[in-house]
Amino acid sequence: MKQFFKILALAALALPFTGCDVEYSDINILPDPVFEQNGLYTANTISIYDDYETVINVSRTAGLSKELELDIVVDETLLAEYNELYNTDYKLLETQFYDIPKNAQLASTVKSVDISVRIHPKALIAAKGMAAANNMLLPIRISNASTPVEDGGSMMQALLRLNIVEPIVQVEMPEQMPQLEFIPTIPLPQEITLNATANFNTLEVAKIGYRVNASKVDAYNEEHGTSYQLLPEQYYKIKESDFDTETLEIESRIEFDCAAIGGEGTYLLPLEMHSDDYSVVQREPVYVLIQMSELKIWVTNVADLAKTSGKGKIRVQMNSPMTVGQPVDFVFEPEKVETYNTEHGTAFKTLDAAKVVVTPTEIQAGSQYGELSFELDLSELDYDGADKYMVPLTFKSSELVDGTIVTGPSTFYIEVNKTLKGTYDKEVWGEEKSNRVLKPAIFIAGQDGYAESRNAKKQKYIINYNQTWTGGLIYFNISDETVAGHPNRRVLVDFSDRPNERADGYDQIVDSGSYLDTDTGDIYFNLRVMDGAYGATGGFGIEVVLSNRADL
Repeated sequence: MKQFFKILALAALALPFTGCDVEYSDINILPDPVFEQNGLYTANTISIYDDYETVINVSRTAGLSKELELDIVVDETLLAEYNELYNTDYKLLETQFYDIPKNAQLASTVKSVDISVRIHPKALIAAKGMAAANNMLLPIRISNASTPVEDGGSMMQALLRLNIVEPIVQVEMPEQMPQLEFIPTIPLPQEITLNATANFNTLEVAKIGYRVNASKVDAYNEEHGTSYQLLPEQYYKIKESDFDTETLEIESRIEFDCAAIGGEGTYLLPLEMHSDDYSVVQREPVYVLIQMSELKIWVTNVADLAKTSGKGKIRVQMNSPMTVGQPVDFVFEPEKVETYNTEHGTAFKTLDAAKVVVTPTEIQAGSQYGELSFELDLSELDYDGADKYMVPLTFKSSELVDGTIVTGPSTFYIEVNKTLKGTYDKEVWGEEKSNRVLKPAIFIAGQDGYAESRNAKKQKYIINYNQTWTGGLIYFNISDETVAGHPNRRVLVDFSDRPNERADGYDQIVDSGSYLDTDTGDIYFNLRVMDGAYGATGGFGIEVVLSNRADL
């Protein structure tokens, strides 16, 4: 950038006062156009593309007030200089294999403009071959500006190098072998989807497809010690693939209709992507396992059913979809509690049948999954009481479709866990100091390392009002008293600050109506603690609601 200044000074020597006039000429700021992608610039493209567009940007930071027209020329001397400097042997890309504008125009105030260079890869490969095509450069230079410009040197030059590759389809291997089960009495087709990606956007789905490699069945059996049979071709159909030109993703669907095979055999289908026009990358076949079987049903969330605080879900699954719905129900069998106690040396009690409600469900036709709910009336049980209860729920086999086999346990023993102990979601409805943040959990005195209260009230429950200090404990109890007008809200009482250390506690705690909602399990705290830091200003608040209890 250059600036030109002209200054004229006049002095009146005979006078005691000196006058000085300074005259400035216009500052002449020259435009400074350059290629943003200067030097060696690689354009990646695919060999089957008829045309490929790459964009080179011309920009300037100065001289924005001027309109600017630039000549864009192909300069073979740049190629010769590059080859000599780097000891390379690139050839000049011939004119029939590209189109480039002869000039670029930047209107006043416009900082940049794109130059579109169109390459013709398919014609180039056909004429020169892959190796020669990838050894060609297009050397271009900014020249002959419509107005004087700054000399940008090498930044006004670009050498466009081609990197042309074959069109490739990459098969994505499933994380697990696709497995389907068919029931001879249920003639319902099933489908799997296989995924692949392409490195180009002109893929024609008619030019790709999966084929079965029958020889891979014996190889698989030998490697894995199995004796699977090849699935006969009349039991599957390979459909035409779908291709998304934006994401370059390919989805291929294979439909299976195997119920008519009958028996209980196991079959294998090795699938390999094939194309005469594109390169396919697939490290091994996709093996699809077809199992002929009986209709089976089982519970999938056994671990979740070990304990409940009153409500729960039982999730079930079948090994095959059906053409009709599959009714699912469970029955409460209290007599099994005694047997359980005898076998395990426990002393569980059971609930009255009227307090156990199971809502049946139906697995819809075409689906393999279902969910039913149960609810236990625990209103007469004490929270964290000494007595322990168990609820045995058993598959109601009489409701299942004929021929359905229950696999795994048919009876589930659910331990009733009516407790406040656990972790919670916390919502601050009032005040919570940043240095007095309540830990969203409730603990039981005498458990998990928490000492029992020394107070005569023998508080059972504990909260930590400062989650950065393990000693910041407040103990409390649940009373039998309910909030006026709300029979489901049990009043919380006997709040005490650290009675595990001193029987009468430490800081005063003011309770303004804390309670437990026995319907929802939510715990509403409305406390203020008069400690040394905040007592003079009304104490710090514990004004939160704890909800959605989970086991610690």
